[in-house]
Amino acid sequence: MSHQSESGRTMRHTDHMTTRMQQRALPANAIALTLDLGDWNGRGDRVSVGWSDLENYIRRLRRDLKDAERLRRRRGATVVLDGEVLITAYDRSQGGRA
Repeated sequence: MSHQSESGRTMRHTDHMTTRMQQRALPANAIALTLDLGDWNGRGDRVSVGWSDLENYIRRLRRDLKDAERLRRRRGATVVLDGEVLITAYDRSQGGRA
C-alpha cells in the first residue's frame, strides 16, 4: 500500500501500519497531517506532531477560512500582473470581469 501526504510525497506502508491505523482509529488524513506538520527525531525514523503544532495549524486554517468567506461575499477577486510583478487587484463586486 502507499500513502500520499498533502505535500505530494508518496510513501509505501506495511500491512502492520494499515492494521495499526485501523485499530487506533487514525485515518489517512491524520497520518498526512503528522507527516506534513510534525518534527522528525534526530535519527530520521520518527515524526511527531504535538498539540501546539496542531493548534497553530487550526488557527491558520480558521484565518484562511475567514478570508475565503470574506472574498466570497465580494464575489471573488482579480489580480493583474506582468510576469512576476503584481500591478493591481480588485474585488469582483466592483464590476470587474473575471
